[in-house]
Amino acid sequence: MAKKKQPKKSLLGSLRKIIGGPPSDAQHAKKLGKSRKSSKDRSPRRDMLAPFQLPMLDLDPLVHPTKNKNPRIPPKLNIGTIVISQRHGIKCVLLDPIEEVDIAILKDICLRKVLPDQAVFLPMGSQLLKDEILHQSREFVIKLRKRTIFISPGGHPVGFLLSDLSLPLRREVSSILDYLPLTESTAKNSLQKLVDIPSSFALIKEDVFYDTSEAPSTVNKGTLVISRGGGLAGLMLENVNLPLKKNVADLDAMFTLKSTYESVPIETLALQASKTSKDIPIERGTFLFSPHGKVYFIWREGVIASEQQLKAWAMANTIADSEVLEVSVTQNNTIGGPGKVITQDEINYLRDVFRQAGSTNIYRETLILDKNTFYKFNQDMPYAQTGKFRSYIHTGQITLLNTFRKGTFSVELGGNKIEISDLDLVQIRKHLQPEGRLLVKIGTLLRIRDERGGDWVYRVINNLFYPYNTLTRPYMEEFIPDTIAFDHRADKVSTLIGPQDNPADDDIGASGAPLSDLLALINNELSKDRTAFVLDGTLFFLGKRLYRVNEELSFSPQHTSKLELRDLEALEAEWKIHPYVDEGAEVEEDIPSEALAFDEDELEDLPFDTSARS
Repeated sequence: MAKKKQPKKSLLGSLRKIIGGPPSDAQHAKKLGKSRKSSKDRSPRRDMLAPFQLPMLDLDPLVHPTKNKNPRIPPKLNIGTIVISQRHGIKCVLLDPIEEVDIAILKDICLRKVLPDQAVFLPMGSQLLKDEILHQSREFVIKLRKRTIFISPGGHPVGFLLSDLSLPLRREVSSILDYLPLTESTAKNSLQKLVDIPSSFALIKEDVFYDTSEAPSTVNKGTLVISRGGGLAGLMLENVNLPLKKNVADLDAMFTLKSTYESVPIETLALQASKTSKDIPIERGTFLFSPHGKVYFIWREGVIASEQQLKAWAMANTIADSEVLEVSVTQNNTIGGPGKVITQDEINYLRDVFRQAGSTNIYRETLILDKNTFYKFNQDMPYAQTGKFRSYIHTGQITLLNTFRKGTFSVELGGNKIEISDLDLVQIRKHLQPEGRLLVKIGTLLRIRDERGGDWVYRVINNLFYPYNTLTRPYMEEFIPDTIAFDHRADKVSTLIGPQDNPADDDIGASGAPLSDLLALINNELSKDRTAFVLDGTLFFLGKRLYRVNEELSFSPQHTSKLELRDLEALEAEWKIHPYVDEGAEVEEDIPSEALAFDEDELEDLPFDTSARS
């Protein structure tokens, strides 16, 4: 039988085989087919958490049905049911069963109108698993995320994960310090508060301080301590090394968050304000959790915050507000200031709450109102010492501003070399004498506030019966010239930053050129105890971009001790500063005269009335 002739190999194919060149189109297609076949043979990657996922009910097709689809509403929702709505941005787990479900109940869930002990609303990315996963002994490792909630077979939340955890467990669940067991009552009382705490906070159980079996470790500053009942027990003000060598009760670094006060994240309040479109009242004694891992305290009555203000608080690295105090051991809080009034009862309240963290000073020129008497601070003073502030009257550090007498004049003010400012008189009118006349004694110095150029100070040369609601320089010079005399002009205690025509020697930015480091300039003036005004139109570099100030900004040392980069970023978010774009000068086009000329004969065919009609 004759041999079949083999086809001759092409010279190009032989060369490819010898020198290892690129494969031919046929070889490439063959390899691609093999790779696709092998990928089909592979089994899909298995989700380790799938057997422990909980059933979910999607409310979107039920609350917003389409014309073609009208799904049936379930008659009952059991405990542990996870309800989600992408359209309304809610995800919650039910703590109580809901009988006779109708569309109104589903809409209330979407609007978060259910009672706090009926459901727990979770962030959309929250992880809920059956607690069976904790009791599985497997060879492979499963990593569970921080803040995972575990549900029992009966539907009740039974556990909350304070930190990341790897499975399988090496010991019993009850002995793991990162696992917080929950009963039915603690889940209803504390689980929502735990879920709402910003993720920037680290969470630990108070059992950590009593455990001696763990290796030496450190509890970081800013960590929130959770009690065995699931409530907030304390805030770490400093780093603490474990195990402790003393009793927990003697731990000065932990600030006790009393359960009698409300604890709420700032973002939660901002969400409420955006939904109601109204200002949110914040009760005195409320602890606020900032997204930046800080805790603040509301120490005054009648605090009301708008949605814009709450968003500004959430974005700011440090909240500068007279009614808000940061819980810290660093002395960066100040209360009061020129024309500000603090009552003796408020001082006693602060001393009781901040017994472990005396971090707040009363700023100079603050007025203390005790019963019907005003005391004025002439220097900064820690409020922990203010219980004995009357002993400083003879030293000149504190001034008794007024005395009471029966008769024609109910309020007598001032005295020899005692200063009363225009802001002080406003508060005296508000708290003591809303109508009628005030007697200002001979020798009193009357100060007109002028932070930009230095205060104006006048001296009373005869008893002054002050009938005006406000004290202004025109009044002083025009209406009562025989009773007062100009004394002196106080030194300027502020710095203007930005383009100026006639700047003072200590002002910055007279040329109007862009500033290289605005943050350092402001902080440098604040460290000198000077108010920094950043003028409208100031150009400055931030990173690699050029920014422009949209409105005049004021930074006072009693409100801000030091600015950080996040504070400028918050100003950008509020549109108080923005990246500067030079659009260039407008160039007028030269239109040839021939194009503007027209023939009058062309207008003859136009109608008589050529006006535009709407």
